Amino acid sequence: MKGLVLKDLYSVKKYMRQYVLFFAVFTVVGIMLKMPAYIGFLGAFYGMSLFISTFNTDEFFHWEAYVLTGPLSRRDLVKGKYVLMILLMGSAAVIAILGELAVCVITKLSVTENFAAGLSMMIYIFLMMSVVIPLIYKFGGEKARTSMILIFVVPVVSVALIGKIAVTENVNEFLEHISWPAVAVGAVILCIMALILSYIISLKIIEKKEF
Repeated sequence: MKGLVLKDLYSVKKYMRQYVLFFAVFTVVGIMLKMPAYIGFLGAFYGMSLFISTFNTDEFFHWEAYVLTGPLSRRDLVKGKYVLMILLMGSAAVIAILGELAVCVITKLSVTENFAAGLSMMIYIFLMMSVVIPLIYKFGGEKARTSMILIFVVPVVSVALIGKIAVTENVNEFLEHISWPAVAVGAVILCIMALILSYIISLKIIEKKEF
């Protein structure tokens, strides 16, 4: 399984320079616009794109059919992808949150409010990927693209509209009384449960799939 993860990491390595440049540019944009959440949203989106690109590469080269002729099992394939997702998305989320906090310090915006936004984005990305991965295994990367866009865009737009309608003072007062350690622990537990369920579903799908 380690070899499968390394193979995918090597395949996305060529995009790392672009990711660093991308993150630097949008950090500057976030500072200029005083919108720290802008960094988190786009950083997480790009990290997700890197992960999904590994599925497209595997499909193009018929990698799964080839590798299953060896000693590796279908369970190893699925497990390798989930490990890769946790590594890529976890790293992207942490970097994005640190970027958001840095922008908050520079622009003197509310750290509490933007930390909440960053944490929410991290939870959302992991939950979203828990849904997306089984879809990719079921329909393939290209066919599942429309579903992925809807899963990503619709909730984000909904939250943005709700945020416009909500009264800012009430939101800030609510956020100040939240126990963030408890929220963080709850978020981690929720993500773990979602990933376990997603892994089980993906495994059942790939066990019935013909290559």
